[in-house]
Amino acid sequence: MVVGIIRPRLEETFELIRDRLDAAGLSQEMGRRVVLTGGASQLVGARELAARVLDRQVRLGRPHPVRGLPETAQGPAFAAPLGLLTWCAGEGRPLLDLLPGLERPPGVFRRIVNWLRDRA
Repeated sequence: MVVGIIRPRLEETFELIRDRLDAAGLSQEMGRRVVLTGGASQLVGARELAARVLDRQVRLGRPHPVRGLPETAQGPAFAAPLGLLTWCAGEGRPLLDLLPGLERPPGVFRRIVNWLRDRA
């Protein structure tokens, strides 16, 4: 009974995405691949349904591993919040550590790399 409710809503969502991409003229420009994120992307058959409706290759997106974050919070359902944390970490640099105080002082090589990165 639940599948009979959820499946049509997922299909409708993917159809809306397809139609909006077509209307914006982005359908051809976006390439042949789609990455699904979020909790609903983990539903059984969601990837296959998206591939059929969007006529593209579809994969599940997973965030980069973050030290200090429980493994249960590193799946596709947390890709958006972790992406926002990464972005908020500053200047597009990836956030790879949530445990404060564990960072070693940078060596000479690391300071040079950081200096060059700041000026790029």
